[in-house]
Amino acid sequence: MTGTPTPALHPWSKDALLTKALRYAEGMLANPRDEWGFVFWSTLTLELLARAALANVSPALLADSKADWRHLYFALGKDPKTAKYVPRSIDIIDVFARLRESIDDFQPRLEEFSRLHLARRNEELHTGGTPFDGVPQSAWLPIFFESCEVLLASMGETLGLLLGADEAKAAKEMIAAARDEAAKAVGKTIEAHRTVWTGTDAAERARLAAQGTAWAAKHAGHRTICPSCGSDALLTGSAVAPPVKTLRDEVIIETQYILPSRFECVACGLKISGLPQLSAAGLGDQYKATFEYDAAEYYAPEDRYEGYEPDYNEP
Repeated sequence: MTGTPTPALHPWSKDALLTKALRYAEGMLANPRDEWGFVFWSTLTLELLARAALANVSPALLADSKADWRHLYFALGKDPKTAKYVPRSIDIIDVFARLRESIDDFQPRLEEFSRLHLARRNEELHTGGTPFDGVPQSAWLPIFFESCEVLLASMGETLGLLLGADEAKAAKEMIAAARDEAAKAVGKTIEAHRTVWTGTDAAERARLAAQGTAWAAKHAGHRTICPSCGSDALLTGSAVAPPVKTLRDEVIIETQYILPSRFECVACGLKISGLPQLSAAGLGDQYKATFEYDAAEYYAPEDRYEGYEPDYNEP
C-alpha cells in the first residue's frame, strides 16, 4: 500500500530553516577546530538559525515587503501568480535587528557579534581576503555558542539538538567561562610570575627554560607557550567528544578534541586551573590530540593466552 507523501515544508518555515541549520552544523563539526573551514561553516549555521528563530515568531517577518508585497504574500504560504516570481527575504543584518526586538535574550552584544561574524563571511566569499585565518577560538567561539543557545531556546530547543550531547556540554562550559569576570584576576598572577622571571639571572632563565622544554616533551598534554616567561609549558584537559578514527596508508589516525582545564609551566612555576581562568589568560581554546596506530596491530584479535608458554607434551 502506498503511503501518503509528506507535504514539502515551506522554505521560509521554522522547521525547514532549522533542519538546514542542523545540516550546516554537521559540516562545521566535521572541520578541524583550528582551521578556517570550521569558522566558515559556523557562519552558515548562525544565519540559518537566526532565520529559523525569526520565522518561529512569524515567517512574514522574513519577507522583503518593501521591495514587493508579493514576498509577504509568499511568506504567508501563498503562491504569487506573477510569471517567473522569485521570493526575496530580508538581509541578514535586518534579521538580527528584528531578533533583538522580538527575542528578549538576544541582547545587543549578541547582535553585534552576529553581524561581525557574518560580515567576515561576506569578506571571505566576495574578496581575496582571508578573515578566518588565525582567528583564535576564544575571540568568537564562546559567544557563537551563546548566540546559538539563545536562538535555539526561543524555539524551545537546546544546544544538544545542534551539537550533540558531548559537544553541547563543552559549549556550555565555554559560555560560562567567558562570562566569569572574576577569572580575569588571573592576569595579576601571570604578571607577578613575569616580574620574577625578568628579574632572574639570564643564565638561570636559560637553565630553567631548558628544564621546562624537557619536562613538556616527556609528559602527556598539549605543548604551548607560557604567558609569563615564554617557555614551553603544557595544557591538559578532558575530551569534548569521542575520538574520530581515519585510515591512511595502513595507519589508523585517531583525533580527539580536548577542552583544557589545567596549565603548568615548570620553568617559572606558573599554574592555572579551571577553564574560566584559562580563557581569561588566552589559553582556553580547544586543542587536538592525535594518535597513530598500525592498522594490522589495532584490529588484530586479542590473544587470550598471552603470557602462557605453549605446551608441546603429548597427553
